[in-house]
This record gives sequence, structure tokens and C-alpha cells, in this order.
Amino acid sequence: MLDTLLNSANTPVLMIDEAGLITFFNQSLAEYFNVATMQVGMPLTNSIVHPDFLRIIVNKEPHGEIHLPEFERYLNVELSHVPGMGTIVVMTDITHLKALDKMKSNIASEISRNLRSPLTAIIGYAELLGRMGELNAQQENFVEKMMLSVNAMTQLINDLMELESVEKNTDTSRQDVDLGLIIRYSVDGLYHAIEAKHHELIMDVEKCPPIKGNPIRLRQMVNNLLQNAVQYTPDSGHITISLHSQDSEAVVLSIADDGVGIPAEDQPHIFDKFYRSHSVMTLGARSGLGLAIVQNIVAQHGGRIWFESKRGAGTKFSVVLPYDRK
Repeated sequence: MLDTLLNSANTPVLMIDEAGLITFFNQSLAEYFNVATMQVGMPLTNSIVHPDFLRIIVNKEPHGEIHLPEFERYLNVELSHVPGMGTIVVMTDITHLKALDKMKSNIASEISRNLRSPLTAIIGYAELLGRMGELNAQQENFVEKMMLSVNAMTQLINDLMELESVEKNTDTSRQDVDLGLIIRYSVDGLYHAIEAKHHELIMDVEKCPPIKGNPIRLRQMVNNLLQNAVQYTPDSGHITISLHSQDSEAVVLSIADDGVGIPAEDQPHIFDKFYRSHSVMTLGARSGLGLAIVQNIVAQHGGRIWFESKRGAGTKFSVVLPYDRK
């Protein structure tokens, strides 16, 4: 009865035992992966060769996302481990959600391009006001507020354009990158912001082998994470940057602070585009795109990102990037 129900479902379903042998699969899974020879009792790796899917299974990641280029489909993969039975894998077709997301990105990109010129004009005219004659205190206050608003809109547009560029991933070239050097560049670039808030910066950066990556994107990744730590850590707070090798296979970067932390209700959404917690709005939260950009950069380098945080007790972001991308 259950087998019949699962076989008739449009959702791909798979079960494997502790040894990685297939114990059940439905017709939908065979069709999505275009495998006609799959059988119960076979090793999964003999039937499905999709690298991202196998990575999720081997690493026992609770969830992930894969692309099936042959059919131009996207699947969300969810894993559930059942003691004594093995692993149940359920996949959901999210192709339509990807299409909607692309459409929203295109709209946002078009709006951003069209806003650049009028914002530039506003900045130019606002700067000319002071040259037309002396402004009184109230007028100066109005001009200052106008400039702050325009600068915030400009930052949003810049982040939107940057996110679009990262998502398109048109520059796939890779070179050896010293992540320790990237960290030092980022710290130097934010030196004045760190000094202004009297933060104590603790560096625990090990000399690691280079990784294959895009140095511009990796610098952007570190910058965004460090900017967040500086922004959400109160004066005289502590920020720790660590970099270490992991079993000669990957490099682990962590940026931790003892700042305001992320409330539990906000944590599932912090990588969402435009998401900004109400609890940090008064701290000058930016566009809500910084972490979405970071997540995309990490994914494009074959890495993983996660965080640990508690409200009022700080936040620690960790990134794992593999050494070899061959």
C-alpha cells in the first residue's frame, strides 16, 4: 500500500541502508535522474553519479540543492536518518521557485540601473546648495539628512548590482589565493572603523596552503563578514578572526564577535535577500544583501558556511573552503 502510494507520487523518494545500498526508490526518482538500471540492493553510487547529490548523501547533509542540467530542473534535497533503517531522501522540484527568483532579480537589477542617474543628480545638486550661499543650521540639517538617505539608497543599489554579478558567476577563472593575505587586506581596509569603535581585534591566522578561487570574490566575502562584526559589536568589544587547515583538505575561516547576537526567530532568515532583523535596525543595518552575497560566493567555491549565535552573546560565522577544486 505504502509502496504504491510512493510510486505514484511526483516527488522523488529514495531510501538507503547504513551500507549505502538502495532499499527503496520510486519511479519519479528514476525519471528525474534518467536511470533505467537502478535496482533495490545496488550501491547508490553505481546508479546515480550526480556529484552534488552524492556529496549531500556522503556528507549526510540534512538538506541541499542540486541542478539537473539535462532537464534544466532544480531539486531541494532533504535527508532524514532513521536509526536501524538508514536514510530517507525526499526531493522537491523547486524549478518554478528558481524562475520566480530570477525574475525578481532581473526586475531589481533593471530598477537599480534606472535609479543611478537621478540619485547622482540629487547628490550633485545637494552639494551645490552650500556654494549658492551660507545655509542656516536647519537647512544644513535637512541637507545632511537628504545626503544620508541618498547614500543609503546608493548602497542598496550597489549591493543589488553586486549580488546580480555574483549570482551570474560569469568569471569562473580560479587562481591560487592566500586567504591569510586576503584577511590582512580586509583588516587594513576596515582599520579606521575598528579604531573608531575601540574594538580589540584578535588574530589567530595560521599559514595555510593556497586555495583555488577568485581573489576579488573572496576579499568581498571576508569584507562583508568583518563589516557585520564591526557594525554589530558595541564600542570596546572583541572580534576574533581565525584561519586554520582542516585535515589537509580544506581551510576553515571563522569571524566571531561578542556583539548583539542574532535572535532565535531571525536565525532561519539571515541569508535571505533583503532580510534585516528589527532588533538591529537601530544599529544602522544595511541593505540586507551582504550575507546573501557571502553565501553565493561560498557556494561558488564549493564551500559551506554556518553560524552560531545567541542574542546578547555575540555571533560566530564559519566558512570551510576546499583546497582542490579539480
